[in-house]
Amino acid sequence: MKINNTIIVSNNECPKFEANNTYILTNTIVLTTDLALPENITLIFKGGKFTSETEIKIKGNNTALVAPITPIFGTKVTPTGKWNIDKAYPQWFEPTTFLSTTCFDKNATVPNTPAEWKPATENKIDMADSIQKAINMKESGTVYLIAGSYYITKPIFIPWGITLEGPYSHSYAFNNNNELISATIFPAFKSSLDYNFSCSIKGELEITDKPTPPRFPAKYMVYINTSVDVEKPIVKKYVTPWIALKGICFINNANAHPSSRCIFAASGVQLDHTSWSSFIQAIEYADFYSDGKSITNCLFNGTPNATGQGALPEITDPNGIYAFDLKGLGDALVFKHNHVGTFHKGQKMLFLQQCGGGSIDANIINGDITISISKGVSFTNNHIEGGAQILIDTSIVTMRENFIEKGLRTPLLIRSFLDGKPESYAQNIVSMTGDTFIIYHDKRSDTANPDSDIYNPTDTGDTLKLPSETDIEIDNTAILSLTNVYRNDLVVGFGAVNPIGIRIDTFENNPYFLFNDYSYFASQQCEISRNEQLRASVAYTNINAPTLYIIQKTGHIIWQAPSGEYKYLYSVIWDNRRGIFGHENSRLYKHIPAELANGNGSSYTSETVPLTKNGAGVLIAVGITGSQPYPGLNFMAKLVRYRINAAGNMANNSVEHVTIPIAGSCTLYDDGLSICGYRWKKEAVPGLDVDLDLIKYESYAFNSGHVEAAAYSKVTPPYNGWLPGDTISNIGNQNDWSVQIIKK
Repeated sequence: MKINNTIIVSNNECPKFEANNTYILTNTIVLTTDLALPENITLIFKGGKFTSETEIKIKGNNTALVAPITPIFGTKVTPTGKWNIDKAYPQWFEPTTFLSTTCFDKNATVPNTPAEWKPATENKIDMADSIQKAINMKESGTVYLIAGSYYITKPIFIPWGITLEGPYSHSYAFNNNNELISATIFPAFKSSLDYNFSCSIKGELEITDKPTPPRFPAKYMVYINTSVDVEKPIVKKYVTPWIALKGICFINNANAHPSSRCIFAASGVQLDHTSWSSFIQAIEYADFYSDGKSITNCLFNGTPNATGQGALPEITDPNGIYAFDLKGLGDALVFKHNHVGTFHKGQKMLFLQQCGGGSIDANIINGDITISISKGVSFTNNHIEGGAQILIDTSIVTMRENFIEKGLRTPLLIRSFLDGKPESYAQNIVSMTGDTFIIYHDKRSDTANPDSDIYNPTDTGDTLKLPSETDIEIDNTAILSLTNVYRNDLVVGFGAVNPIGIRIDTFENNPYFLFNDYSYFASQQCEISRNEQLRASVAYTNINAPTLYIIQKTGHIIWQAPSGEYKYLYSVIWDNRRGIFGHENSRLYKHIPAELANGNGSSYTSETVPLTKNGAGVLIAVGITGSQPYPGLNFMAKLVRYRINAAGNMANNSVEHVTIPIAGSCTLYDDGLSICGYRWKKEAVPGLDVDLDLIKYESYAFNSGHVEAAAYSKVTPPYNGWLPGDTISNIGNQNDWSVQIIKK
């Protein structure tokens, strides 16, 4: 029937198609040979579809297509040519395989005998061919995966120009009516809620003492702009960035497929609102020039190395495996607003190499990060959790406003290694502004994993874990600038700001004393040039005013040292090597009184504080002379404590000390083991409770290694610690007035 160039096809025979007409297909049309459609026709499917008993092709010629999201092409029918469609859907293509006997029951562990393999109780559709046909038909534009489960048994190839898109829903998600609202890719399992998106590496991480489960036939599940090859994918060609995956969920059961990798790419791919669960790798780039790598709003969830559903095996590669391996030359890289994490041993998170400009911004990252041989990289506003480690290797990087949780390892490494060997001619240029190394004192839930790099101060005995005392390690090729880079002790909540200076070591495991001795101001503003030269300029007056004026017990922190009566003393240090201290009399160390509760709402002052193992910890208030809290002070404080025995004297072998670079904090918290990660050291401290012949200073200035100081008396030789060019002014007795310039 024909009405105004519209023909209704209601029988099973293929009509004679003519150009510029519209055809409404209401029945199944059986084709016996290839079909080339004339130009500019429109096919409207209303219950109809094309089928064939043999492999045939239908060639479009600017052919418009209107169809529901149901099969319109049989399993042996493949569309080719040009089709005028807004989106292509895998559901248009009748699936080739119904899975049953190769399914693995998630409720069992890896089977010990073939009898433990169980067939599925319901058929699952293999959608691999359907997805690939939709991609091939669309050629460029969007292939849309409606909400549902997509099981595949072979890899998918995505060429340049294709966007594979699903509904924007992180992870495997259901609505209030228990309807699946995500497009999730995985192979068949016993029920629709069991998931396994399999992707195993040939010969790697195999379970050798049990029957081999069904394996995916390629190393990766998705190949982008490369050949689909098990061993060595071949890059198709260099293309501009126009390939995307959006709103797709990938889920794996690592019990059945332990070596699960997802995407291999050789083009600037845009990944947005895409998620992965129980993989060792989300995406790996070929070592091939690719501009425009973009990963935004994505979720990666690697699971702990534990027995049970979704558990991953230990990764034995000494270099680890990066979940996001973004190597290869290329510009305009974006890694933004992602939540990626794992506590799986050997799994790392993010790798950049030869990046010619990129932004890593506003992410939550629970795993190691490497930025290697890259230029113009901005690393900003990230929260680095789980005791992860950042390595900057022969790169130019700007870091700003990052929160980095301290763990057992040094959080930030800056070194110049090329091909695994130190290179003296190479260098790193790193600028840090507003970055904070965070220390938590509460027990973290993730410390249940014995391989965790989390600091856990409430562990006991052999399992005790303390954070690394070092914040940054550098080599002698580093050029590093710091502006307001501190430690922050989050004892009373995330909103508390308690800035403490950082510690820098060298890769020879030696403290970088030139920085660490002046961390109280150098953490606020300084530059470190090659060969560990320090440039900073500060000046302080009234240097005898800072004080640690009171001790209180606080339930915000748990006391981890032995129980007992403790006495605290302190000394204010401005320049230890030159002997410039803050003091009011001939005593170098001053006692800190304790303010203790009576139990009736009042308080009293004591020379000692009683502390109980696993009880309340210690708060030490920072202020100025006159017992006032005063945030914003910068000075080095050396604290000494010891226990009092029953006779009221110093207990044997109980003296400990710790030096804290106070960089603005008005409170210090002592858990008995450390103060803001600076550990107490048990050794004798000379000069306690005795009068010393000390020179009193009024002011102190540091300018790139040289010092100017004003003293109340003349400093006489030997000038231990003073350097040529240092200046000392005597502002005391006018008859003994002098300005001394230290000479060689």
